[in-house]
Amino acid sequence: MTDVTRTATRRIVPLYMLFVFLSNFTTVMCFLTLFLSEAGFSVGTISLGILVYHGCKFVLEVPSGLISDRFGHKAVGMLGIVLMAGYYVALLLARDFPGLVLAFVLQGFGVSCLSGSFEAIYLANVEPSRLVRLNSFEQATFFASYGLSALLGGLLAQAGAFDVSLAVDLAAACLTMLVCVWFPRDAYGDGAAGLPAGARGWGGTRGFLRALAGSPLLCRLLLMDLSQALFYVGFEDFYSLVLDSDGLPATWTGISFAAELALSVAVILLVPWLSSRTGERRLFVVSFVVRAALTLLFLLPGMRAWALPLLYVSQSVVYCLGSPLRRKVFQRCLPEGYRAATLSAQSQAISLGAIVFSALSGLLSARIGLWGVLLVAFVAYAVVYGRCTAYLCSHWGDEG
Repeated sequence: MTDVTRTATRRIVPLYMLFVFLSNFTTVMCFLTLFLSEAGFSVGTISLGILVYHGCKFVLEVPSGLISDRFGHKAVGMLGIVLMAGYYVALLLARDFPGLVLAFVLQGFGVSCLSGSFEAIYLANVEPSRLVRLNSFEQATFFASYGLSALLGGLLAQAGAFDVSLAVDLAAACLTMLVCVWFPRDAYGDGAAGLPAGARGWGGTRGFLRALAGSPLLCRLLLMDLSQALFYVGFEDFYSLVLDSDGLPATWTGISFAAELALSVAVILLVPWLSSRTGERRLFVVSFVVRAALTLLFLLPGMRAWALPLLYVSQSVVYCLGSPLRRKVFQRCLPEGYRAATLSAQSQAISLGAIVFSALSGLLSARIGLWGVLLVAFVAYAVVYGRCTAYLCSHWGDEG
């Protein structure tokens, strides 16, 4: 990683944190299906539209990252914000299925262009020694943005104000664009000659694959993201259904989500202090083991219904203890010249994990039920993530 000064760090950090807050501020996200159904779209139509989005995002993630590394992180990131603004406008004007598909295609392109672009600039301008503290603050900023936008989105959903919600999100996208104008020009993009050999034209793909193949630690970190998404994406999606099947009202879901956000913000800000006293590697291992144990207790048959929300919130909060530490290792493993592409590959690994869970659910749910599918996914996650954790711990510190 290139040397950076404290002045560069002080300049980029507030810009990036404001970018994180604004780019994740979306009142429509949590209530999109509700809004679209009230606009007259059927569940099947909405599902097809969302499938188009996931397909576009999955296919374009790494290519958009390679383009960002080649032609400029800032330019491609700004294009992503423009496309996201277009997505909100297209949703506002959508009256039929083609209009809805256009909106989701714009969203897929926009998210792919944004993925990793401004983070690559940020990582090139911060001191590596401050990554744990900054990662903790970044995740706290994300939780704050998510919580406030979900709260405002809930109020607008209750009032049926779909147009107002989209207008608020469009305004947030415009503010994000203004913030990003002040980002510095990135180290490798904007046509700079600093790209490594093989990163130009189509050779960039081969160079990127060689960079991944040459870093076993980075490959295992991507595998950890995939295995985690394989279980926890489905676990979170079906959480409210699990509570409902145990006779708990929907208000318990809302209360547990609110408690999860509040406690996560408080805990994640303590990570730098805790890691300095216990050691980063030990804290990361403890967070993985305790989280897996709490999740397994949740999945055990016969668990009391009142304990399920407590276990769900606890495992999520415990995860926050190790998340900034693993993220620091991943950030320091990013190959020079392929930062955006590798960050996009991480997003693609998460998407692939979610797709695999959906496939498992479709194939096995009729035979073994939802609980059985969750148990199978959990065992796969625990085995893969556990083995990768052992490798990571044996090479902790080698990434720098």
